[in-house]
Amino acid sequence: MLVADGPKAKPLRALIALCAVLAFGVGCGGGQGDFSFDASSVKATLPDSAVVPEWDETLAPVAYPLEKAKELAVARCDGDGSCENVRYVGMSGVRKHDKPWVSFYVMTYDDPTAADAAYGTVWKAWQAQVPGRPALSLGEIGDRNDAVMGESVSMVKGAKSVLIQARVGSAIMLTTGESGADVRMDPALLKKLATVFAERAGQVQDGEQPSSASAS
Repeated sequence: MLVADGPKAKPLRALIALCAVLAFGVGCGGGQGDFSFDASSVKATLPDSAVVPEWDETLAPVAYPLEKAKELAVARCDGDGSCENVRYVGMSGVRKHDKPWVSFYVMTYDDPTAADAAYGTVWKAWQAQVPGRPALSLGEIGDRNDAVMGESVSMVKGAKSVLIQARVGSAIMLTTGESGADVRMDPALLKKLATVFAERAGQVQDGEQPSSASAS
């Protein structure tokens, strides 16, 4: 783009320079940095039985502003700071015979900077719920991610739990898997589901229809 010389050009040059600086963060003139979640778009990110065919829904996608989510016990925070600056909370769940019981949880923020700043606090609070919790390396999911596998919070002997957290733009998503002693925990399956979840969050923030590609 050509920019004319002269006094009137200086503000435009400054704006272009600012956009270049923000290109790796909030962005300029479109994209995830300009997107603002509402309850409808939060629900659209959440996988359901259409996204995970042949699985039953344990909870159809729901989404609420933070305070309403707290009232309904959808928000999972109790003085641990993990809900600070959260705008909306959403959740869904699926299950299938001989597979882990899987839940999807999403929290949205004003912008990617706020979500990234909250990431560490959210991860600290959630991973504490996975006893043992050796780290899992699952490769690239979203803008950043962490994962652990450990004993189930049920503390039933042989039961396992996997937790995957990822951030995409202004959303932090958590995918959890719980398996009984007689069900094999499959981290690769949980990674696939978490990846689809992250992709849907990115598509929503880019103004696209979330993919209905099978995650099963």
